[in-house]
Amino acid sequence: GLHDPLDASDYDLLVYASRTLDRVDGQLGRAIQRGRSDGLVLVSTPITDERAERLVTSHQPVVLVDSSHEAFDSISVDNRQGGRLAVQHLLDRGHERIGLVLPVEDSVPAAERRRGYQDALTDAGIALDERYQVTADWDHGQHGYTRYAGYLGTQRLIGRFDADPSARPTALFVAADVM
Repeated sequence: GLHDPLDASDYDLLVYASRTLDRVDGQLGRAIQRGRSDGLVLVSTPITDERAERLVTSHQPVVLVDSSHEAFDSISVDNRQGGRLAVQHLLDRGHERIGLVLPVEDSVPAAERRRGYQDALTDAGIALDERYQVTADWDHGQHGYTRYAGYLGTQRLIGRFDADPSARPTALFVAADVM
């Protein structure tokens, strides 16, 4: 992706990977203060007005990926359509009881994927049933984006149907590949 065109340039790619949203501000501040960058690409980072002000006053070009703010250019994946297509793929193969495993609620991409899940089921005439949806609300350290969160979410979801195994989901839509 991004690093390929940089190989042919005089620029380097410096990556700050924040495991949690509460660490974003500290890393952002260090990146801006050190003057080590000619621009910033922020991926899946919610931009509050306070963050936007810090970025604007840094006088560095900023591009947002999978988030948006009126002060910056942005590009986004259509997560809602992606969720819809993923669930439609499962519906096309005959599944009607499709479980959904999500990271924490405040994840913008995951919320959009949930809407796509709901859209596909509604379009297919299948009633939305909260029993088939689970959120990794116990893994706030990584915002639910871990294999362990996916594992626990799947266990919780399947466990809801212990009394009636015939009602278990026949397919799962897990809203993040790392899960």
